[in-house]
Amino acid sequence: GSGALGFDPETKKFTEFVSKSRGGNGRTYGVGVDSNGNCWWAQMNYDKLGVGNLKTGETTEVGLEPVRGVESILTEKDRRLFQFIGSDWNSATLTQQAPRRLSGDKKGNVWVANWWGNNVAKIDSRTHRATYYYYPIAGHFPGIYDTVVDKDGMVWMNLMDTDRVAKFDPNTEKWTEYQLPTLGTETRFVAVDNHKTPVEVWVPY
Repeated sequence: GSGALGFDPETKKFTEFVSKSRGGNGRTYGVGVDSNGNCWWAQMNYDKLGVGNLKTGETTEVGLEPVRGVESILTEKDRRLFQFIGSDWNSATLTQQAPRRLSGDKKGNVWVANWWGNNVAKIDSRTHRATYYYYPIAGHFPGIYDTVVDKDGMVWMNLMDTDRVAKFDPNTEKWTEYQLPTLGTETRFVAVDNHKTPVEVWVPY
């Protein structure tokens, strides 16, 4: 719903983290851990990320900015309609980022796949400052679904709607796409084998 569970294998105890945004289903979707051991989870309907500190049990939230360039084209009737309908798994207001799956890197950043927003967000786990990297092909919906960071700091993601895997280089801010050999794959996860050089990237088919 609107939170996550942390498990301590030494004490065999669970810690429940409940998001501060109550009154609805946040659609907890992806979960990841930053380099400081904090748990992060995506609240797809709220456009917020929950953060749980396993040591203190404290829960905080990080809000995402609205999708850029959309607010200026909305009418007042549009806004009232979207406020009435709200957002869910497969439909969203036009300004909604809809964070899905996420992962942390060694530098203290958390990388979030923003499904409706067509971007990945880099969030500094210390300051909670977000930087957005929009998919470079305008007007195209790639379906950025999951992120994983390899040992070299490259951010890999599956593009569910394009039969491709993408790599984002945070150093150069360059995107690279890799075409899968057949159509209709609709991949929903991505994993990296960091034990090999170069790394191997795996997606479910």
